Amino acid sequence: MIMNWRRFGNSLIHAWRGIKELVLGQQNIRLELALAVVATIILYFLKIRGAEKAVLFMLILFVLSAEVMNSIFETTLDSISKSFSPRWRVAKDMMAGFTLMLAVGSLIVTAIILYPYLSVWF
Repeated sequence: MIMNWRRFGNSLIHAWRGIKELVLGQQNIRLELALAVVATIILYFLKIRGAEKAVLFMLILFVLSAEVMNSIFETTLDSISKSFSPRWRVAKDMMAGFTLMLAVGSLIVTAIILYPYLSVWF
């Protein structure tokens, strides 16, 4: 099967447009991206083993992915109807709760991994 490069290029254009919409339209994703950049800079200077860095990068990706899914979910519900629905509020709150639980869990795992490296400074 021959690859359709035009189709692939269009897919990349659509993906970048989606990322742009996320960054420009979602405050939480901007905050989480900024924190991800700070975390990446910190990881660069700490002498952390490769496997631990991989785990920390995966946690960053999990949290960012959960935030993207939350944004998709909320946008989809909002596009169906602008009127208030108690059921949709509960669904949105549950999705936000999922994202928060993943973020807090990631912070705990990060603290466990980084403790031996940072404890020498405190």
